[in-house]
Amino acid sequence: MFDIEESDYCNLDFVEVRLDGPAGQVLGRFCGDSLPTNMTTGNVLWVKFRSSTQTRGRGFMAEYTLCESMQSKLQRNTPLLVLGGLQ
Repeated sequence: MFDIEESDYCNLDFVEVRLDGPAGQVLGRFCGDSLPTNMTTGNVLWVKFRSSTQTRGRGFMAEYTLCESMQSKLQRNTPLLVLGGLQ
């Protein structure tokens, strides 16, 4: 599910995803009802949701899963996060 108020440049309601925290590289800013693509990253992923009071949407769901192929990294205490996409 992804239903966020659509606007030019997603400047009203949006979901913004960044790598490594609030000052990190922007991976995307999303609005409307088009499902964003899957994203993969390291151990820090920052997500911001902004909503105005003008229009109501259903919102969004995000899901993440740990990649099984990274078991050896976990054993060395280096977590890896794989974002399974916004739904």
